[in-house]
Formats: sequence, structure tokens, C-alpha cells
Amino acid sequence: MAEPRPPQSPGSSSEVKAKPSKLTREMLFLAEQAAEGRLKVLPGKEWALHYPVDPATRAEKLQGLLKGKYKAEEVAHDIKPDALIYDAQDIQKEGLEKVSGRIRDLSAFITHYDYPRFAQFVESMRGHDIPLEDLDNLYSDVTQARVQKKVMDSYGHTGRQQMENALRNEASHTIQNIGGLPRSEKVLKALKVNWLSEDMGLVSMEERDRVVSELSGDERKLFEDLQSSYRKYIQKGDEDGYKKLTDSVREGLPKIQGDTKGDEPSESMQELEKELEEFEEQAVPPGAPEDPAIPPEDKDEYHTPPPAPGESKEKMQVRPIFEIKPALGGYYASGRKSYYDIESKTWSKKKQLTPYTGSALEGDASTISGVLDGGLKSLPIPNGYALDISSLQFKGTRPEISRDQNGCFYIQATGPGTFSIDFKKETSPFINPPISEDATQLYRGALSQKTETTISRFMGTPIQKAEQARQYILANHFYPGGGDLQKAQALQYKLRSGSTGDNYLQNIDASEYLECYSANTKFIAMMRKAGIPARLVIGHKVEGAKDGKSAITQSTGHAWSEIWDGKTWRRFDATPNPKPEDQKKDDKDDKKEGKESADEAQDGGIDSPQDKEGKEGEKGEGKKESQKGQQGKQESGNPMEQMSDASDSEMQKSESQLEQAKQQMQKMEQQKQQLEEKVDKAEKFKELSDAEKEIEKSELFDDLKQELKDKLEAKEDQMKDKIKDELDKMVEDGFMDEKKRDEIIKELEERKLEELDRVQKEVEQENRLYNEYEDIREEIAPLVDKWFQYFAERLPRQDEVGFDEDSLTRQGAFDRRAVMKSRNLLFGMVKNPREIRPSIKPRFMASILVDVSGSMAGEKLKSARKLLIFYSELFSRISKAFGYIQFSIDTFSDSVTPIKGFKQDYDSPQRYDFEDGTQSTVKVRLMQNLTTQGGTNMLDGIKKAAAELNKQVEEYPDFASAFYFVGDGGDTHGNSANITRFLQINEAERGFGEHMYSAILLGGESQRQELAVIFGDEHTNVAPDFDELIEKSMDKFDEDLEEYLKTKTQ
Repeated sequence: MAEPRPPQSPGSSSEVKAKPSKLTREMLFLAEQAAEGRLKVLPGKEWALHYPVDPATRAEKLQGLLKGKYKAEEVAHDIKPDALIYDAQDIQKEGLEKVSGRIRDLSAFITHYDYPRFAQFVESMRGHDIPLEDLDNLYSDVTQARVQKKVMDSYGHTGRQQMENALRNEASHTIQNIGGLPRSEKVLKALKVNWLSEDMGLVSMEERDRVVSELSGDERKLFEDLQSSYRKYIQKGDEDGYKKLTDSVREGLPKIQGDTKGDEPSESMQELEKELEEFEEQAVPPGAPEDPAIPPEDKDEYHTPPPAPGESKEKMQVRPIFEIKPALGGYYASGRKSYYDIESKTWSKKKQLTPYTGSALEGDASTISGVLDGGLKSLPIPNGYALDISSLQFKGTRPEISRDQNGCFYIQATGPGTFSIDFKKETSPFINPPISEDATQLYRGALSQKTETTISRFMGTPIQKAEQARQYILANHFYPGGGDLQKAQALQYKLRSGSTGDNYLQNIDASEYLECYSANTKFIAMMRKAGIPARLVIGHKVEGAKDGKSAITQSTGHAWSEIWDGKTWRRFDATPNPKPEDQKKDDKDDKKEGKESADEAQDGGIDSPQDKEGKEGEKGEGKKESQKGQQGKQESGNPMEQMSDASDSEMQKSESQLEQAKQQMQKMEQQKQQLEEKVDKAEKFKELSDAEKEIEKSELFDDLKQELKDKLEAKEDQMKDKIKDELDKMVEDGFMDEKKRDEIIKELEERKLEELDRVQKEVEQENRLYNEYEDIREEIAPLVDKWFQYFAERLPRQDEVGFDEDSLTRQGAFDRRAVMKSRNLLFGMVKNPREIRPSIKPRFMASILVDVSGSMAGEKLKSARKLLIFYSELFSRISKAFGYIQFSIDTFSDSVTPIKGFKQDYDSPQRYDFEDGTQSTVKVRLMQNLTTQGGTNMLDGIKKAAAELNKQVEEYPDFASAFYFVGDGGDTHGNSANITRFLQINEAERGFGEHMYSAILLGGESQRQELAVIFGDEHTNVAPDFDELIEKSMDKFDEDLEEYLKTKTQ
């Protein structure tokens, strides 16, 4: 299913209260998200559902359906909600994602609930006298998993993940609280957890078994009966599966509605009791001399003292064998058994004793005391603890203390007496690594298919696998007799005596009931089959205290297991719980009656999760009973159970609120579009500034404002970048120096938006001159190319062979002689061997003087500017290609204005200092100062140009020099004759000097004659248009250059 993308939530803090209008987009998103489910989703003040009819009508119709007044098809439409209303403020309090998830789950549940089938289900329950509320919950429990499976299949990846997380959370809640649920609900929850484990892989096998272990016997039977049909129905929606499931639920659940405890044990226990009758007399308490579970070599485990005169069997069972003070409960190990004999079906420890003298211990001490009657006896101590030999006290003969290879303690006396000795936590715990017998298999052949499959599916660390095995045993077996020790002893005797070595473990595996010895034998068999070393421990489970002391008695005898986790041995007790049905209503826990609580020894064992819960607060069943109904209600199968009914008027208000949200959103979109257009069309920074203020004042959502601000910022950057590009171009083309560019860029970055138009205007003014220059340069570019090529071809050059110093042969340094051999070049044995360099470089300098008097106005000045730029571009290009042409430019009218000096670079972005106090690049000065004004004082301009040329010739005597005059006529200051005389004086000190010179103008013959009077016919050129003017001026330049080159070649 396509999932709409949620908008950014305005927040999740419950302290921030947003205006309803601020939730507009979230409301629209939630409505859109639910659109495909054909259920209206509307904002409101509380979570509610709207139905086609009011609650009273629905209740009347369902009751009528149950009593036969209506048919299912007449009721189905009216009981299905047609609108979901949510608390809009929850978006602000809890966040959009959480609200969206809840709406999606509710919408999906309603869409897939199958109300017609529910109506049929209610119809089928006629005559069973079950309240409608219970029927609703019952149907929800049965069908909820199927609904969730259908919804999950319809979701995309994200929705599926969210649903899986919800199912895991639901399962976790079930696992934690299964014991407090009503009996019928326990079975249905267990079925769902089983489906989540077997088919969905969302619950581990161990967690599933933990849930099943909480079921009573008849609950487990119903669970087993329903498993197959439940899973088929959930996975495939199988109709036969549904029918079988509902039939079984309808017939089976009433049987488990009552209390589990009754006056009679369960049927299976009654059958077992009959079977055990013949074994009860032969069965003896654990540790008794006649106990067949103890081989002769382990007779030290016999702790049963003879009865006192007149002492009853019951009193003898509770008479202390050992006492511990101060009280300390826990698991007290008498012997650890690695050796199992398949034929005799017994465990042994094959102890190896060494004298014990230890006393270096830590922590608080407990004292164990008792009566000695001679001989060797095991002395039970919790794992991780050791005796303090220095604290030994006794009456009678002194007893000897020893310890075996597994860390168990023993006491031996030669005669009767009493003793006491302290035990504490060991500083360095006693650890003996596994031996080969700890991994030896306990059975031949195979156990049941179910058990063997379970073993093959164990996963994780040794401890994780051990917990999986323990939960499997707890989920498949019960302790016999409701916890009766005599029944347990008889069952153990029956299983051993009625089996051979070949089927003993198989009979244990098949038995519904198992006591501690048999259950832990099976546990060890499973562990060893899974490759984990394990062994049996015989001892006592001590609970509670009386008069500040704990006691070890005949009734505390117990067996458990230890598994090797890779570093040490860890206790695991796989003893199952009694079946609740086997416990009578008036049964009391004799073990705990009148007992005080006691701390437990910290032996490093791994308690089951069930045991951990039972130990919390020592409240046991009372705690579970207090949870009944409470936890079940909180996690009902029907997610609509907590929803109230919405009236028609409430629905109308919600629809109106959603419509207002749509209109508000449309208005915002229009406003946003208008502002976007303003930003897009802005050409001035002030326009951007105005748009920015308008955005800030608008009622748009913050993120919409931010989108516009980002767009505005991008537009601002674009405009600034354009200015920067123009500045870089001007710097690159020598129209601006880097310092001024950097100053302008700094202003661009630092000034406020509304102040940037002044900077933009300044750049535009600078750029206007640049663009004018660029237009002229573009116009004359073909002429520059033409004449550059002309001179490039005419310049005489002799080629010389140069060498690329970076070139290396494979052998190392470049071989200069090898490059001269043609075969080496032909076969590519030398890399980039030659560079061709021109050897003759023209040395030429020119001074250009331009008339800018009033008579040059109009087209003449434009032509003069073009001619000047043409000369400058051409000279600069020839200089770069061949070096070293130098030139200067001056303008004159009434006075002379320098434009470019010989030492100044025409293409440089550097701003030069000029005599008039200004700073400018050459190109900018050229464009700014070529304006007409005043008269024609030709003499001063020529004298200045001559002086500068003479000075340059003095510095560069081997340079050819030329003077070019660009004007339109004669001198208006009456200096024509003086100019002529000045030009004819070859002496540099008082005259023009020895330079080539010519006058160039755009005009007719009359202007030429006027200039020829001053410069002479041979030095004066005139043309009617610019192209011809260039042609003639270049002819003159060519003549001058040829004259120069003649002198160089001579």
C-alpha cells in the first residue's frame, strides 16, 4: 500500500500548545493516509468512533441478534464504524508519528475486522448465555491476529516494520502478564504467541514455551487442540480453520471458565495416582539408604537419621538434619555427578577426596551445624562458598573435613557427636573444567520428534540454549500430585523400575509428569545432545527460615543441573511446576507456612524468569491475583474497546474543522506561490528585501517560510554571484584591480540587503564602461586577428631546437644526443624531445597621441577610440607573442592627459597613480578620458610624446621608435609652423628626435592637407571610413616595422 509522506511534526513536547491552525497540514496528512481504508479520519477533541446508528440502537440490535430477533446480515452494517475521530492536540503532545501509527492501526483493524462475520459469530452463540461484552472480546481475540496479518500483508516496508514492532510489544506484554489473565484469554494469548513464534519469527521459542508453561493442564490441552486450526486461519484466512477454531472455542472455553483448583485432581493425575499405588510403599525419600538413585559408592549422601521413639513419619520428614544460622536459603549441593550409567539408570560422582584446611574467605559468615553418627557424610554448601576450617567446633571426636574434585565438602567422624562450622563466599571460586563424561550422551536412539526438533533449533550461547531447554521442559511437563513429595518419589521409582536402559529417557520424555530428578536428567540429555557439557547435582533446596535459622530436612531434598558456559559451571533447575488443577482449594504451602523470609545464597545460578518474578516481593500468587483483570483489560484484543462514541453533531464539527484546514492550506499555497514569483522576478536587492519582510509577516507555517527564505537566499546568492562574475571579468581584462574588486565583494557580504543596490549600481557603472569597451573590442577583434596574423607571418624567425628538461627515458636522464637522431624520433624512443622557440623578438616602441578637442566630437571620437583600442590590443598581443613592443597613449585638447605610460601594462588589473591625482587601470582611464572638450593645442602634446620617446630610447637604444598622431585637422593655437620645425629637429634634447612618425585621421582630403602642412604628405594618411583608416595606418606601421627589422637583420 502506498504510504503518503508525513509533514514535519511541529513538536512533541506536551508543554507547547499550538494554535489549531498550526496543525492544518497534519490533519490533511492523516485524512489522506486513511483515505485508502474507506474510513473517514477527522480531527476532534477526543478519540472516538462514529457509527451509522447510536449506541442504544446498536446494543438493541446485537441483543436482538443474540435472541433471534434479527439476522446477522440485518445487523452487520450498523455495528461497523464509518468515521474515526482523534484528539488533534495529541499531535502536539505525542508527535505526529505516534498519532499516525495509532490511526493506522485502528483504521486497519476496522477495515479488516469483518463485521458480517462477527454478526454471524454472535448469532452462533445463541443459547450459551454469554454477555455481549465477553463475546466481543472473545471474537476480537480470535480474529485480531488474522486482521493484523492481513494488514501487514497490505503494508509497505515501513508499515510492516511498525506492525512487527507492535506485535513484539504485544507479545512482550503477554509474556510478562500471562499469569494474571483470565483463563480463556490465557489460551488465546498463548495461541497468538505461538503463531508469532512459529510462523512470524517475532517471538523466540523460549519465550513461547515460557507462556505455555503458565497454562494449567486443561488450558494446555485446549491450546494443543487449537494450535493447527488457529495457525491455518491466521496465515491463510482458511474458512475450515475458522469454523473449527470458533467451534472449539465455543465448546472448549466454557469448560475452563471456573477456578483451576477443585476438590479432585485432574483426570490425568487421577490416572497416574492409580498407577503409582504399587510403587508408593517402595519409594523412599531422597538420600535414604534404600534410595535406588544413589549407587553404593555415593552412600555418603545418606542423611536420613533413624526415627526417634514414637516419632511419626511426617515429623521425621521435617526434623532438621542440618541447621544454618543466620538463615540463608538457596541451593545446597551435596554431590555433583558427571557419570551416568545407561544400564542401571543411575548417576554417580566417583569422588576423589583430599583433606581440606582452607580459611581465607570473605563476606558474612553462616554457620552450619548438625549431629554426627560416625562415618563419611556429604556436607551441603551453596556453590561458590567454602568452609572456614578455623571456625570448626565439635563435641565428641574431632571430625575431619575433606573436599572432592568437584568442590563438594564432606565430614567424617569416628563416633557420635555434634559439630558447627562457618562457611563464606570463596575469594577465588573453585572451578573444575568439564571432563569427557560431562558430554557423554545419556540415551540410545532418539527422543520424541518434538523434543529432537526442539534440540536442533537451539540457538545462541550455552546459557541461552540452556534456557530454551528449560522452558521447553516447563511447557511440556508438570510436577506430580500438585507438589506432593511422596507422589514425586513414587513417580521417580516407577519411571526407573518400569524402564530399561534403552527406553528410560524416552519414557521420561513422554511422561506428562516429572519430578526434579527425572526432569533434570532429561534437561542434561538435551544439553549434551546440543553439545553443551552438563551434569546432575544432588542436594537440598532451602527456603525460608524459622526462629532465625534455615533447616535442611528430608523434605528439602532436591536435584538440579549445572551447565558449562565456557568459563564456569552455572546452575539451571528444570523442575516443572505443579499442575494447578491437581492442587485442592484448601491446600496450603506447607513449606512456607509459618516461615520467615531469608536471604538467598549468591551461587551464580541462572533462575528461570518465572522464578525471578515469584521472588519479587515474595508475593507469589497474591501478586498475580491482584493483576487479574487489570492487565488483561489494558491489553484487550480489541483496540476500539477504549474508544468512546461520537455523536452526529461532533462528527459534523470535525468535518467542518477538516474543511477549514483544507481551505487554509489552499490559501497558504496561493500566498506561497505569489511570494515565490516575487522572489523569482526580483532584479534589485531592495525587491528581495521587501519580499523578505513580506515572508516574515505572512501566516505561513514556519517550514514553508523557511522554504521561501531558502529560495530568497539562493536568489540573493545568484545576484551576488553575477556581480562577482562581472567583477572577476573586469579584473581579468584589466578593467579593475583586485583590491577594488575585493572591497566591493566585502561590501556585498557585509551590507544589509536593502543597502546592496548602491553597490550593484556602482558595479553597473563600472560595468557600463567595461561593456562599451567589450563592444568595441568585439567589433575590432577580426581586424586585430587579421593584422596579428599578418605581422606574425612577416616577422622573420629562425627556429632552434630546445629540450624539455622534464623528459626522461626509461634509463633515466634525458639523452640530448639521442634526440638529434631521426630514427629515435621515428620510433618514439624519446618523450617530447623538442620545443621550437622563436629566436628574433622585435624591439619596438610607439607613442600614440589622440586629439580630443571639440572638433573631434561625434563619429570622429568614436573612430579615434576604436583606433586607439585597436592599436592597444594589437600591440599588446604582438608583445605577448613575440615581445617586447612598448607603447604609450596620451590625449590632448587645450592640455595633455596621460592615458598609458611606457612602464604601465595595458592588460593589468592594477590601478596606476596618475599626475592628476587619480588611480585607475589603463583601460578604464582610456574609456573615461576619451571625451571631447576645448581647443587643439597640438604642440604641447607632441612635445610631451617626443620627450617620453626620447627618454625610452635612451634607456632602450636598440628599440625602433615611432610616433602616431590621431586627429582631424590643424592646431588652433597658431603653432603649426613651430610643430613642423620641432618635428624636423633630430636632436633629442631640443627637438623631436630620430623617430618615425605619421598622422592619421578619419575624414576627407581637406583635413589631410591641413595635417600635411604640419606632418608632411609622406607622413599623413586619411580615410573616409574606419576599415580603410586601419588599412592605411597598418601599412604605415608595416613600413616602420620593416625598416626596423632591416637594421636588425643587417
